Amino acid sequence: MKNKVLDILYDSFYDNGSVNFVVKQDSKKDKRIKTLLEYSYYKGERFGKIFLSEDETTAAIIIDPKKDKFSFWELKLIFNVIGLKGLSKVLKREKNLKKFKPKQDFNYLWYVGVKAAHQGQGKGSKLIQQIMQEPDGKALHLQTSNPRNFPLYERLGFDFDGDYSQTGYAVKIYTYYKN
Repeated sequence: MKNKVLDILYDSFYDNGSVNFVVKQDSKKDKRIKTLLEYSYYKGERFGKIFLSEDETTAAIIIDPKKDKFSFWELKLIFNVIGLKGLSKVLKREKNLKKFKPKQDFNYLWYVGVKAAHQGQGKGSKLIQQIMQEPDGKALHLQTSNPRNFPLYERLGFDFDGDYSQTGYAVKIYTYYKN
């Protein structure tokens, strides 16, 4: 499952504004993105949940921030993905985005990816709706920098919490509150 999920997310997020903001842009970009996604998968396994659609074209990772713990992966992320020079800009972004987090318990929808050949067919929407039905009663919070996804989240019933812009790309923040 791991390789299938990582392949889908790599395919979906290679040119993503948020990912490329975090990943040091140099000749090792491919390897850095793969390391970021491995880190994300590790976090999802331990502190959240990993989703893979039945047809193996769509994947998602959610994290429960209350369970998330520091690990040596964070050091690997800093040195092998972000770089020391990029660390301050990433920390600044995280500090600013923290202002939008819900006050109640929530899960963070970190990634939803669809293989390029299957995008635009409703597969991402279907997986998000499945995640929205998770029986834990927690809100589902996310940040997206893909303008194509902005109307999707509103259509699915997510509340728009605000937006944030830093160095060339906009991030919109949404939360889905379960009844």
